[in-house]
Amino acid sequence: MNETDNEFLDTEERKRKLVERFGGSPFLVFIFDHWFGFFALVFLVGVIALSLFLPRIWRQTPEGFTPVIRVSGLDLWQARSLRKTALKQAEAGRTEESVHAWRSAIANSTADVSLLREGLGYVASLPNPPDEQIEFAINHSFWLLRLGNTNAADAELSLRLLTKYGMDDQVVRLGSRLEDFLTPDSSKLLLTAFFNEGKVTEFDRLWRRFSTRFESDPELMLYRQAWMANWGPPATLQQGRNALVEARSNPKLRILALRLQVLVSYAMRDESTFAQVLRLLEEERETRLSDHAMHWMLMNALGRRDQAREQAQNHQASPRSPADVRVMVVAMNQLGLNEAAISFGEQQLKKFSFDAELWLLQAEGLTRLKKWDDLRTLAVGIRNELSLQGLLDGYSQYLEALAEVNLDRPEAARAAADRLVRSVSMAPDLSRHVSREMQRIGFPEVAHVLLRPLEVHYAKDATYWFERTSAALLSNNPEDLVLSAERAYALDPADASIVNNYAASLIVTRTKPAEAVQLTLKVMVSRPGDLGSELNHILALLMVGRHSEVEASLRRINTLALTPSESAVYHLAWFEYHLEKKDWVAARIAYGKIDPRKLVALQVAWMDEKFKAIPPG
Repeated sequence: MNETDNEFLDTEERKRKLVERFGGSPFLVFIFDHWFGFFALVFLVGVIALSLFLPRIWRQTPEGFTPVIRVSGLDLWQARSLRKTALKQAEAGRTEESVHAWRSAIANSTADVSLLREGLGYVASLPNPPDEQIEFAINHSFWLLRLGNTNAADAELSLRLLTKYGMDDQVVRLGSRLEDFLTPDSSKLLLTAFFNEGKVTEFDRLWRRFSTRFESDPELMLYRQAWMANWGPPATLQQGRNALVEARSNPKLRILALRLQVLVSYAMRDESTFAQVLRLLEEERETRLSDHAMHWMLMNALGRRDQAREQAQNHQASPRSPADVRVMVVAMNQLGLNEAAISFGEQQLKKFSFDAELWLLQAEGLTRLKKWDDLRTLAVGIRNELSLQGLLDGYSQYLEALAEVNLDRPEAARAAADRLVRSVSMAPDLSRHVSREMQRIGFPEVAHVLLRPLEVHYAKDATYWFERTSAALLSNNPEDLVLSAERAYALDPADASIVNNYAASLIVTRTKPAEAVQLTLKVMVSRPGDLGSELNHILALLMVGRHSEVEASLRRINTLALTPSESAVYHLAWFEYHLEKKDWVAARIAYGKIDPRKLVALQVAWMDEKFKAIPPG
């Protein structure tokens, strides 16, 4: 028996012992069928790899960040592959293909900060980035700021993108918040945006702050000359104007000089120079829709309305940025082309739906024309626009409430008002505007809820406290009523309306009677002959028991001159006077003449309580 036979017998012997030990278990296959075991192992490894490759289990966003973004191994592999494609296309000079590849790569790995920076950086580096990528570029630049906690590098990249797409308003909004932390290049972008947006005071302030940083840049010096041409000291005006003309002969500065001249001429109402420069820009193929719109507004202001309307109606150029759309809509409204402005805005919202200002502008136009069904549709469209990320949800509920009120559907209006209260908070200025409008259309309690959180922004603004006083009064909140009225008075004790509101708050809450008398007297002196002020003074006198003066004052009043609200207060004063005199019959007669709908809830509650306490008989 040879050695091979011995090995075979040994194997058979081991197999026999294993069979005795494990029976007919499939486990034996892995030991004696090596190929089967190999493929089974490969299959097992494949299953494990797929379980790690396909499900989205890899978290990209940091702890505490919302929303949580998770990706799969496949997503990461595709993003890496598409990134390589984007780099190759860029190297070959195929810009559009490269941008599309970057966009697809980012779509597969949306929270990869380094990928976002690289892809957006490529778009920002292009002399003329594709117009059709504006929504992608702008939305993702703001997304990058959130992911990167708005560091200086990401802020500069976002400012560069916004500048490339002509969104100077957003440059101002973002850059102003970060002014103290901006790099030299970023501060230059903010400086030019200030000027382009007509914020010449901020431009001058920033220039003075970093003048040594700006003076070495020929383009920024030309901006400074443009500022001097109209907004600088009188001695610099001609110097600035000459500099703009001379710069046209410099090939590197010619287009900028013409663009700056457009802004200067518009501010100066110099239509002839504006028209001349506009023709030069047309020859260079550098005009924007906003340039033409500004020209039409200038022509309209100078009495050439019909000519401006004709040009506006026949112009065919498309807007390149949301700023172009805004200026065009404003121009059309000034020219009386309101319906055309609505149609134009609706069409452009499809392209620039990410721009919140355009939605606001469209809502204003629909409100002006009382297109309530269209306004309600717009409100729903705002909430369905993913790119706004809930930014205007509260505002959209206000629009819906406004539409429903004017369509005489009070239940639907109330439902929208309730949703507004539960919505994510809006920007302070927008929230304040909505609060005013909600009070105007009959929802003072909603206005009050919106105003209270704004105290941190407007604590030193007397008008804010005045508005909050009015909302608290109409929503029957006595505690906040006196607080708000007192704050407004402390900030501006010379304003008669604020003084009157403070006095009214003391009267309806029946607090500080002596001060109420002094305040109402102060208002009467500033408003001679005003019956409302005189009636408030009478109510204050009743609080301190000066009944003889009250009776004499009431008898002097010509009741035929009273408004319905003043009439209600007049009879309320008589009611209280008769109560103090215990003349129950006269008190009942006065009570019957009071229209409670013309009084605030606190007055009605006090009046009804006192009436019920009148002895029978």
